[in-house]
This record gives sequence, structure tokens and C-alpha cells, in this order.
Amino acid sequence: MQVQSGQPYAADAVLRSAITADLDSTQVWAALRHVAYVNCKWTVAQQAYESLLAYHANYDDALVLRRLAAIYYAMACGGDEWGVDAPCVDVERMAVAQDMFVRARAWTGVGLACMGLGNGEEAEASLGAAFHAHCRAQPAAECTQRALEQDPADTRTRALLTDILAAVSIAPTPVPGTAVSVSRLG
Repeated sequence: MQVQSGQPYAADAVLRSAITADLDSTQVWAALRHVAYVNCKWTVAQQAYESLLAYHANYDDALVLRRLAAIYYAMACGGDEWGVDAPCVDVERMAVAQDMFVRARAWTGVGLACMGLGNGEEAEASLGAAFHAHCRAQPAAECTQRALEQDPADTRTRALLTDILAAVSIAPTPVPGTAVSVSRLG
């Protein structure tokens, strides 16, 4: 309730005291992960979400996957800066983020912008709805294309880009070195 009332830092303190009382409470641990995310403690949230996925190999909670993917994607795109000019710094992390987005059926567009501005609730809502909006596929396609430019022989990334373009019903156009173009997505 403290998170919903705009006091996420107070919620963090209450949850930490609850963990001290009951170390095995999965509900408290889950709430602590989400509070870390809402408080923009990206490293803490990332470690918590990764721990959850490590303990439960088939875990399929879309909220957890969207949030972890958003963290990975922001890190892959160079942190707070985001968009056409932001380089994909870590191609492997970007690939993991793309896989998470496919699994959670969400794309990033407005979600990452809101996350960068500190609007966690709006980012979360945008990530959930963005898959259905055609314009939201452009950032994912651009980042994937940049990864493909770094390694044109990467068939997995090429297939992912083709899937992204197909999701928005845009036929890929060949470009030297990348085999597909995202220029028609705008």
C-alpha cells in the first residue's frame, strides 16, 4: 500500500523488517523485488529478478520478465540515453533483453522513455501495451539492426529482426551488410 500511496522508500523499510522476521516468505521477497524496481534501484532489482529466474527455471510471470527485460534493454542501449542515436553497447545483453521481450510479448518504446524519466508505473503500463502498437517496434528493430551490423553472420539476431518486422506487418528491405532495413518503420 505504501508503494501505491507514493511512499516506495517506506515500503522498502517495512519489507526488509518483514524479511528479518520470515526469511522464507516468497511473497515478501517478491514485493521487495518490485519495490527495488519502483525505487529505481536497477542493480538490486536485476539481481533479485535473476535470482528468482535461477531458482525457478520455468518462471513465466510477464511482469517480472518485462521489468527484467527493461533493465537489460536500458543497459544494452547505454543507460539512460535511449533512441536512434543510442548505441547498443552490449550485444549479448541486448539479445537477452530481446528474448525477454519476446517471451513477455512486450516492446519498449514509451516504456523505456518513462523508465528513464523515473515514471515507473507508466513505464510498466507502456511495456505491457506497447506490443500491439506498430510504432513501438521501431526501437527494438533499430537496436537489433545495430547488433546485426556488428555481426552480420549472426543468424539468431537476423531471425529476431525478421520476426520484429513481421510482427508489425512490414516486409524487410535488403540493406548491404544487414539484409534487412528498419527505415520503413517510422
